[in-house]
Amino acid sequence: MTYAFISSASGSLDDYRAAATDACSRHEITPVAMERFTADDQPPLEVCQAKIRSAQVLILLLADRYGVRPAGYDRSYTELEYDWAMQQGVPVLAYVATDGFPWSGPPRSAATLSHYAEDLAALQRFITRVKTAHTVKKFAGLENFRMDLYEALMPYRPTAEGAEVKAAKVRGPWFREDRTLPSPPHLCAMPSYVGGTPFTGRRADLSSLDAWARSDDPVLVVEAIGGTGKSALTWAWTNTRAKSVMKPAGIFWWSFYDGSPSMERFLRELLSYLTSGKEQSRIGRDELPLLVDAKLRRGAYLLVLDGFERLLTAYHQFDPSKVTEDDVEADRRANKHSMIDTLGYEFVRGLVHASPSKVLISTRMVPDALEGPSGGLLPRVERWRLPGLLAADVRALLTRLEVTAGPEALSFLHGLGNHPLLIAIVAGLARNYRPAPGNLSAWLAGQSFRVDDPKLARRRHHILEAAMRDLEPGTARLLSWISALSGTVHWDVLESINPLAADGLSKARAGALLDAALGDLEVRGLLWWNRQMNTYDMHPIVRAFAYDRLEGTDKFSAHARIRDHFQALPPEEAGTVSSVEDRTQTISLFRALTGAQQYGEAYALWNRSLMEPLLLQLGANTSVVELLEPFRRTNVIGARADHSLALHMAGKHDQAIEMELINLDLVLTDADKGEIRRSLGRLAAFYRAAGQLARHAAVVAILGTGETDVANADLPTLALRRAILVLLNDDVATARATLQDIATSAQSDANPWFANDVRYWRMVAEFRSGRTFSSAAFDHLEKGNVDWRSRLAFSTLKFRIALEAGDLGLAATTAERIDRLRRIGGQEAIPIESAVTLAKLGRAEATQTVAECFARMPRLHLFDRPHYLCAMALTELRQLDEAIEQAQQARRQAWADGPQFSYRYELRQAEALLTRLGASLEPLAPTGNNERTVPLLSTASEALQYGRSFL
Repeated sequence: MTYAFISSASGSLDDYRAAATDACSRHEITPVAMERFTADDQPPLEVCQAKIRSAQVLILLLADRYGVRPAGYDRSYTELEYDWAMQQGVPVLAYVATDGFPWSGPPRSAATLSHYAEDLAALQRFITRVKTAHTVKKFAGLENFRMDLYEALMPYRPTAEGAEVKAAKVRGPWFREDRTLPSPPHLCAMPSYVGGTPFTGRRADLSSLDAWARSDDPVLVVEAIGGTGKSALTWAWTNTRAKSVMKPAGIFWWSFYDGSPSMERFLRELLSYLTSGKEQSRIGRDELPLLVDAKLRRGAYLLVLDGFERLLTAYHQFDPSKVTEDDVEADRRANKHSMIDTLGYEFVRGLVHASPSKVLISTRMVPDALEGPSGGLLPRVERWRLPGLLAADVRALLTRLEVTAGPEALSFLHGLGNHPLLIAIVAGLARNYRPAPGNLSAWLAGQSFRVDDPKLARRRHHILEAAMRDLEPGTARLLSWISALSGTVHWDVLESINPLAADGLSKARAGALLDAALGDLEVRGLLWWNRQMNTYDMHPIVRAFAYDRLEGTDKFSAHARIRDHFQALPPEEAGTVSSVEDRTQTISLFRALTGAQQYGEAYALWNRSLMEPLLLQLGANTSVVELLEPFRRTNVIGARADHSLALHMAGKHDQAIEMELINLDLVLTDADKGEIRRSLGRLAAFYRAAGQLARHAAVVAILGTGETDVANADLPTLALRRAILVLLNDDVATARATLQDIATSAQSDANPWFANDVRYWRMVAEFRSGRTFSSAAFDHLEKGNVDWRSRLAFSTLKFRIALEAGDLGLAATTAERIDRLRRIGGQEAIPIESAVTLAKLGRAEATQTVAECFARMPRLHLFDRPHYLCAMALTELRQLDEAIEQAQQARRQAWADGPQFSYRYELRQAEALLTRLGASLEPLAPTGNNERTVPLLSTASEALQYGRSFL
């Protein structure tokens, strides 16, 4: 670690000492200064000497004061520190104030006036000594001083010593670093909150938090739109009042903004804290909530979860940093406040029983895990909607931001909802208003707009537009370039992509310009700096706005520079990944390539490093859809195909069909038989998943066109599709024989799901023929299932078999796994399997779980709605009229395009249940769907038969 000792007399140089501290932090040099010393039993002189001995450089600032002399010495602390540095051979960077520096002048006190001349003479002698021994840099303005010091410190930065520090940065975000956690009762913040606006006021809100901490309610949700200050409020209360109010056994702060949205990672870190650092890596994922819950119930801990919306569907994408309230409002999904991970869902739902511990959640949206079937909050959960600041707090905040405001300016801020983020940005504009610096009223009078739009989003847009116009062009460009990155950005990334760097400019000077521009953005409230981690971040509102300003060649240049940075880094380790975050670096490179419109290179990277872990292993379908969205504007059929597959696996079958029809249109133009067959194959799967069996059968039939020309690699999949269709029509014997032939055939298939699909459908055929399966048989079959899609398929089948066999224990655990897999895959999940199991077990919570299922049912695709399982659960609950209605729905669902194109097994199940319930079986009419309803099918048939395009 590199240390820099900052030496000067106190007083007029305080701002310069702070600037020196920042310059050191920028270079990841640890600043050492007397005002930062902790309590020590050694005398100050000995502490100073020891600190200087360990320093690699001394920063010496000399201005208008000589400084205090220690008792018994004729030299000041500052000069003694200089002498010790010289004796130890520590390099000295010396700065002396120019004549333009605002000198403080002689003291007014007669008692100290007599020493003034003596100190002034000593100061001049000291300055002469320093100038004789060193090349001295003069300073007057704070900004120029910081830039000069930044350049001077360049040779001392740790990164100059070799690749070791660089490799540490490449390892990834803070949650992957080796570290020692504080133990209870000390606060453990992962990471500490860093905001752009100083926390001000909110006395009533702080008092309300005190009252909640004394209440019997274990959970409080602080809800507000972005930038209102919910994180700042909860952080301030946690650090200043929580200990005295509730005397917690420990305090754990976790930020989902700066870390990972992985609930498993959060629970492991929390359990490690609660057990004073015990190793948790070997504990099973499903055990974590139980162990954490047990610890929370044994002691009065305070748990603060900041940025909780990152765990919800509306914000669940790899780059949630650009998701704004406008985006969420435009999101018409009914389940946008659903949690993405069933592990988190069950844990959060159980927090209502966490007493005597307390859980404080800050979020832009209340999670569904804390709501009952009717949409209201669960008992013992409080919810606040945090408003903007009070008028008095606004005035106090403006004072802290060095801005004055008259009544009309305060009214203007009231029209912005007294929103702290916007206040900070407006204050930055007013401070830099040249005609009247710091006068908000004068700045407002000089504007050509008035924010009177009825929507806050539009008013906010006007403010951000003005803020961008007020920036120097290079600084505005920097902000937009940073916005092209995802989330928190480390300094070394900014230094690498620096848009202020120009040909002929040294790295040190380019870095100094970058540092100055970042400082300007920070002061204006547009960016905030985590000094401890040397990272920058911005609010999603600002990020989205700044990114929208990137246009044309500048947008291309930004992404190209980002691409170059990430391409130069060592590649991430190969192997199985446990979360999307394990491919953060590769995804950043992929985004840069698509942003630079280098789609060919991006697709090659996708195929090489991302498709298998994200689409196959994890089933991160929502992230895949978002990552591949740029390819909708291209003819890169492989990426478009994976896009449609991700939509299908996320349960968006109709969207997948729509996109695949466009893909088919594209490949028909090229008359590539292989691509045509693959597109038709995907279309067939999507039609079957959407319950459109007639169209599915028509597409499968066309796939046999020109069968003698079918490539060997495609024949096994064609045979499998035919076998599935036979099985759906209830010819189990024929299907079993065909599937057996496929399984024993030596032919291979390029389809990555092929082998597991064959195993799955063989098991379905065996089950429908009356064979029973043990849990051990399932365990054996599941060992090879490394992909998400197969895990979900086998788990769903395992549940149905366990349920029919009466093994309710196995059914219950499998139901939880199904729900978790669906959520991970971005599907509109409802806990129907758990509802059926609970009903059969006679558990009291079955009624509520069934009600939750019905509340969420409209979110599902029509063919994915589990009417049969709902009917089973309602039958167990003796709600027979409702059970009959659901069984009738299940019958119509299984009838599909009947009678020839129906799901016979499911149809027989529904009819058997209706018979048991004493309901009549009304005739079901054919729908009339046939192959002519499939767009482009005849053209595809001709292309496969004759090998040319007919478009």
